[in-house]
Amino acid sequence: MAGVVACALLTLAVYLFAHRAIDLFVDHRLANEASLLIGPSTAPAVGDVIERVNALKDRRDTADIGAALFDRAGNQLAGRLRLQRPPVLGASALGKRDRIPAIERGRALGRRFGDNMVLVVVADSEPVPHFDLLLLGILSLGSLMVASATGVSLLLAARVVGRHMRDMRGAAEAIIGGDLRRRIPETGGDTEFDRQAHTFNRMLDRIDELMGSLRHVAQDAAHDLRSPLVRLQTRLTRLSQQAGLGAHEAEVEAALADCEAMVELLATVLRIAEVEGGSRRSQFAPVRLDELAARMVALYEPMVRDGGRMLELAGTAPISLRGDRPMLSQLLANLIENAHRHTPPGSRIRVSVRTEDRDVAILEVTDDGPGIPPSARAMALRRFGRLEASRSTEGHGLGLSLVGAVAKLHGGGVVLGDAAPGLRVTIRLPV
Repeated sequence: MAGVVACALLTLAVYLFAHRAIDLFVDHRLANEASLLIGPSTAPAVGDVIERVNALKDRRDTADIGAALFDRAGNQLAGRLRLQRPPVLGASALGKRDRIPAIERGRALGRRFGDNMVLVVVADSEPVPHFDLLLLGILSLGSLMVASATGVSLLLAARVVGRHMRDMRGAAEAIIGGDLRRRIPETGGDTEFDRQAHTFNRMLDRIDELMGSLRHVAQDAAHDLRSPLVRLQTRLTRLSQQAGLGAHEAEVEAALADCEAMVELLATVLRIAEVEGGSRRSQFAPVRLDELAARMVALYEPMVRDGGRMLELAGTAPISLRGDRPMLSQLLANLIENAHRHTPPGSRIRVSVRTEDRDVAILEVTDDGPGIPPSARAMALRRFGRLEASRSTEGHGLGLSLVGAVAKLHGGGVVLGDAAPGLRVTIRLPV
């Protein structure tokens, strides 16, 4: 819209400038012609001026110029020009109202000389017939061409910029989803977009390198710790099976339990690192989320019932998505075990599956336990996040962290909410 207004204003400005330039040119010509008619004398003879005015119509180069001579009383002394109004001194405009033959738009120049004599010279200011319409047509066509060229240029520029922005957004979304090897496409040219893409890709390479180093350090440390812990666990198991331990039997059993917990912790850390690495995406296959939820509820229901709590499938809808079945099973298992661990006996745990906007699957696990305060929910999702500062309760704070990693692997996310009372864990997964 702004471009259309700008073109219209430009057309109007050029139109007015062209008319003004023509008027100045015609006024200059009329001034020269008036000087020729009056003559070089400062007090020309009236008869000579009358003769020149009457002879004006016979001069070829001034055929489009008319003149008339008036005395001090306003009587016309010479010239075939007939004015519909008294002569005006100086330059003035002529129009249709003046009813001068062959002049629809023109200029007039009145000059006084001698004994209050007035000479009026007029000329047509239209170079060609219907000059206004022709000029407006040419200017409008030019403005239309400029506007069209500008519009096409902006459209092409918007498409180029939009394509590069989509490439950058796609790469950013893939990296957010865990694919740290995704890069912005480069055409190999020397444009600003290519230089920017090359710079961003170098930055992403460096970030990937640093993240890979940290990941490898964590994985190597976990692997190196796991082997001696497994050997220690084996020795403690053999030792606990021997007779004659006496008073040391309880200490051996406690050490064996701690060792098993450490082995489980390292296994969970390695599993989270594997999930966050994104390599398991190659194993994605169609998964019926509702059937998976029903199976996990049936599997854990006896354990939850033995713990004095109730586990039920609150509602499901047939939903199929591409994903990693073992990891999704682990996600649901962690949520059920977490609800079982942190709710008092008599609590009810519900699992439900539904769709949202046809392209999002919602997996929810709710309980009517104490829940998590809003200020502590971010910490609960953090790796090794524990709501109890003393860390005296069972667990390592990795359950919800693994849930978040699995959801992120599938392009989704985790939201902790209030079940009023209790905790509501919502998993959003793209279908």
